[in-house]
Amino acid sequence: MPELPEVEQMLRLVRAIAPGAGECQLVVYDSRLGATGGSLGSFQCAQRRGKELALSFSGSNIYIHPRMTGRLSPIPTTSKARAVFEFENGEGFAFIDRRCLGALQSVELSNRDLGPEPWEEGAAARDGSWYRRAFGAFSGGVKAALMNQRLIAGLGNIAATESLWRAGVDPTTPVQRLTDSQMESIAEGVHKYIESTLAAEDPFTMRYVNEGGDNPFMIYGREGQPCPKCSEELKSVRLGGRGTVWCPGCQN
Repeated sequence: MPELPEVEQMLRLVRAIAPGAGECQLVVYDSRLGATGGSLGSFQCAQRRGKELALSFSGSNIYIHPRMTGRLSPIPTTSKARAVFEFENGEGFAFIDRRCLGALQSVELSNRDLGPEPWEEGAAARDGSWYRRAFGAFSGGVKAALMNQRLIAGLGNIAATESLWRAGVDPTTPVQRLTDSQMESIAEGVHKYIESTLAAEDPFTMRYVNEGGDNPFMIYGREGQPCPKCSEELKSVRLGGRGTVWCPGCQN
């Protein structure tokens, strides 16, 4: 499922292909996406905001929300594309979306209130004080807080699961009971998770776990296996309707 690291990889794919590639034609194969096919003009810039991408061309802007299974893949691709960005030099990328839940539109996707970014390329790592400010008066558990896009943009179920395991913090711990030490561990855990995931993924070959790709994560999807740190059996519970893998030995 695309979260901050995966969308960041899509951004890197766009930036590797689009600059200087000439005029771009958008070919739409699925009208449910919302975008209209045609000439977009030359590529100007691309930005990530949370789990979304904004692509700016001289003639139009395109906003992409991958949702559950959407991703960008360089062309040619053997996967069925919902839309393709074709550049004058013959290169391009396709929008692949196995469950057809993503959106690709010529107008801004929504005016939602997104929280601050927990990671930005080249920026200093966030610290515990940054997370305490971001959580604010939120009264729920820390996993729910990390996944709340109005508090922090870009983290999802996988990121929260992996980061809290690295931090050694129980995912059900109420935010307001977190100590300063735990908050620092969470900040470090999120940063290490994002950095390690970016290092493990390749924007040109990325495939999600639920598409048959390799599982690059330490505990996500590994319930019943031994914890990589303490060897205790990893457990799985449902929190907020989402499966959560955790270690009763490390996260207590």
